[in-house]
Amino acid sequence: LIDGESVDQRRHDDGLEWQPVEVVDGDFVALCASPAPPVRRVELLRPRSVRELVPGRHVVDLGQNVNGWVRVADPGPAGTELTLTYGEAAARIDALAARLRSAGFGRGHRVAVALDNRPEFFLYFLALGSLEASIVPLNTAMSAAELAYVVQHADVALAVTHHGHAAHVRAALPEATPLHVHTDYDPAFARACGPQAAANGEAALLYTSGTTGRPKGCILTNEYFLEVGRLYTGLGGYCRFDGSDDRLATPLPVTHMNALACSFMAMLMTG
Repeated sequence: LIDGESVDQRRHDDGLEWQPVEVVDGDFVALCASPAPPVRRVELLRPRSVRELVPGRHVVDLGQNVNGWVRVADPGPAGTELTLTYGEAAARIDALAARLRSAGFGRGHRVAVALDNRPEFFLYFLALGSLEASIVPLNTAMSAAELAYVVQHADVALAVTHHGHAAHVRAALPEATPLHVHTDYDPAFARACGPQAAANGEAALLYTSGTTGRPKGCILTNEYFLEVGRLYTGLGGYCRFDGSDDRLATPLPVTHMNALACSFMAMLMTG
């Protein structure tokens, strides 16, 4: 368990026979911080063997002990189910925020993100929010000229995308705006040198599709996201959330406020 998350195994039919916890008295050494140096990602390990215990659960032999976090570079073919717990997400968000902060990004910066409907998009959203920076979701279905208008109008200090959109996004960026191409083993961010155009409290800048003219920007504050989350979780009926084992699927893109604000915030606020 990570960062205070909790798991009720009674809700999972895993076929195991769980025994009651036994409390015993004894002389135990108090927990203390490790005197070892901080853990760093130092190399890519390829498994020596992978053994499936039961369907969906595997034992991976890396051939050596591993201290810290293991990140799976290839989670499997398309359609493979990958579960990310809130604790695991929190650890990734903290690490991402630390890397952005060390590159100089923080309050007032706007970062354009074109990562489609992928978990990494939301990790960036929350990491930027923790730095008091603002996210500008990019709709890569736009032409390079339309994207160019958006990123220039938003005064973004950084753009983030994956290899599939890299050439398209790069063509839309001003020469001075750095592009970070997200990979499984992320390189360092370029040093922040762009404008700090976002006002205090701004969480996101969303743009309309521009069907009747140029795209229009909508500034959404942190309080806006919280209020939308409260509203959505209180609707009831088909939108009822009980905070235990809810799952929500949405076909809408994260560049749309429903997926980013309504759906995501409802799940985040109910756990």
